[in-house]
Amino acid sequence: MKSTWTIGCPWRVDGTGMSPNLLLMAKLLVLVFARGGAWARMSDPFLPFFPWLDQMRSQGSWFGHGLHLMFLVGAAAVLLNVRPRIGCLLTGAAILLWQFGVMPEFRNHIFICGCLLFLAGCHGRTADPWLIRWQFALIYAGAATNKLLQADWWTGQFLVTWLTAELPAAGFRHASKLVPPLLLAKLLSWFTMVAEVALAVCFCRRQRVRPAVWIVLLLHGGMFVFLVGNRFGHFIEDILVGLIAFLSWPQQPLEVRTKGPDESLFSRLLRFLNPAASVHPAVPHKSADWLETTIGEARLTNGAALRTVLLFSPGFYFVLFAGDWALESLLGQGNIHRYLSVAVAVVLMASFAPAHWHGWRHLGRHFRPERPGVGL
Repeated sequence: MKSTWTIGCPWRVDGTGMSPNLLLMAKLLVLVFARGGAWARMSDPFLPFFPWLDQMRSQGSWFGHGLHLMFLVGAAAVLLNVRPRIGCLLTGAAILLWQFGVMPEFRNHIFICGCLLFLAGCHGRTADPWLIRWQFALIYAGAATNKLLQADWWTGQFLVTWLTAELPAAGFRHASKLVPPLLLAKLLSWFTMVAEVALAVCFCRRQRVRPAVWIVLLLHGGMFVFLVGNRFGHFIEDILVGLIAFLSWPQQPLEVRTKGPDESLFSRLLRFLNPAASVHPAVPHKSADWLETTIGEARLTNGAALRTVLLFSPGFYFVLFAGDWALESLLGQGNIHRYLSVAVAVVLMASFAPAHWHGWRHLGRHFRPERPGVGL
């Protein structure tokens, strides 16, 4: 029988006052923000966006210390499953107050991280994450409007300058040998504007979130590969982690059936990645299948089952995060780390693309989740 005690267990996302997908998103965002080191720069207001924040300045920098305390207490609550909704509100509020209070430190990727954390705390266990959905709609509506109002985006001149002078991109450099640079830049500009308009529209309706998620992965995944691992701070991580909010997390813990002994390395690994799942050797030895799981009325086997199990395993996301952090620590932010990151991103996108899911249409027809999300 699986333990239902999750307090003090960072690996668990079940059994709390939050939906598992939102809690997993919040945990990863806390780690992303802490990894970026921005929390250490939290300080008293300086040239704030709102004049009333100037009243919070003090000789002892008590406001900045208060933000540090808010973030640390909130982060501990989120990671240890102790009142995680309050933890999300504390961490998100600390980040947003700092961003509003110190204009020179304002960064889009930090602001988005704070918004997602705060909005996650506003949702209950069974509520549709509509606030986060509207946050994504605003992000892409603003990005599309900004580009549509600039003539340099229509002509492609902005991207030519940006990708050659300001941010030399290997992908653009190689592709421009086959296509004239200005034409290539114009095509990329138009594709980006059309995609962002489509995303702004799709995220306005819950029924259109599924295609919106795949457009986001195509847009930002392609950008990540094309720019050879450039992340714009931790903007790429914020967006991709934010998409976890739209996962249709199973109502009941996964039932995973394997072939082979109960204590095999594979079974132990699956339990390690998803402690809430029930993993037991129930696949007959004579069967051609080596893994089975059931989502709703759909029975998935082998590769499709493995992808599903990984998709709903919190440990899988933590392992990816820890592996990337370890590579960055060992290799720095140089070319080797960026090339390895791109290679991993390509493998993940190819592995989880819906065209590779055996029976994915069958899954879409029969999986009607009771929890929020769209079911990727």
